[in-house]
Amino acid sequence: MAPNGETIVGSNYSRTNNFSKSKPPKLSFSSDSLKRTVSDISYELSKEAVDQDLKSLPPISEVENAKCECCGMSEECTPEYIDRVRDKFLGKWICGLCSEAVKEEVEKNGGDKEEALNTHISACVV
Repeated sequence: MAPNGETIVGSNYSRTNNFSKSKPPKLSFSSDSLKRTVSDISYELSKEAVDQDLKSLPPISEVENAKCECCGMSEECTPEYIDRVRDKFLGKWICGLCSEAVKEEVEKNGGDKEEALNTHISACVV
């Protein structure tokens, strides 16, 4: 058919085609059993994938509360993360917001991290 519903004259298309005129054989099972089978297979595959993932995951470290030495906000962190933050900020644990403020202060004062940290702590006073 043409876009506006008219028939195209001279078209080689006919309603009969070269495919076999017989219908495909009916399946002897219901669509419910097919759905259930697919569902069962996908469940088994996903279960195997989860089991594989659990075997490859590292153990989860216990978390502890860390309190920011600037603003007093507490966060749940792993001990490894707490140590990394303390290494960056001269033994003090500071939250992410305060760490960004200290980084900007370092840029302003020419690179003195200790001075920037002390300036931020005094401005932030709990």
